[in-house]
Amino acid sequence: MAIGQYVKEETRNRLLMTFDVSLCRLLDLRADKAKDLHALASQPWLGALKAGQEPASWRAADMIRDLGYDGLIDPSRRRPGLWHITLFHWNRENKPQVRAVGKPKEIRLGLDYR
Repeated sequence: MAIGQYVKEETRNRLLMTFDVSLCRLLDLRADKAKDLHALASQPWLGALKAGQEPASWRAADMIRDLGYDGLIDPSRRRPGLWHITLFHWNRENKPQVRAVGKPKEIRLGLDYR
């Protein structure tokens, strides 16, 4: 979903990478207690930014940082049950450490991401 609007025939070839992330504090937006933050974080951001406004999702990220989290678990909007993590900072002192594992694998995205 996040990249769907950018996938075109000439950009379908991508690399899939695997990462190891150290222990960190993540706010799980799938949790019932986070439903208000999830609703705020799920708001489209590009239109607000183009209009010179601060996107609601940026406010949600600021609130999550203010609560002391290193990042968040964001559920997939198109594929229920799937999710990804977003880290605010990494590979800095006292922040989560991230390292690539293995070699990148070539993949080809379908145009059905849009």
